[in-house]
Amino acid sequence: MERIIKRHDDFVENRGLRRIIESNTITKGSLWLTGTASQLKWLMIVAGALYIVLGLVIWIIHTLRKKGR
Repeated sequence: MERIIKRHDDFVENRGLRRIIESNTITKGSLWLTGTASQLKWLMIVAGALYIVLGLVIWIIHTLRKKGR
């Protein structure tokens, strides 16, 4: 696992993505970029939860309809 993480870090450094990310946080959009990064994480969690809830509701309605027949 550690080898995979190290390889990923090397890959990120080789592509220069880390440098781009670091330079972006200094620019005007730094607050916006860092804000959206954390917001995106919460958005994904909320979206996942909603997806599961909606799936359960649809499944329950579907099973109840089948029993009603």
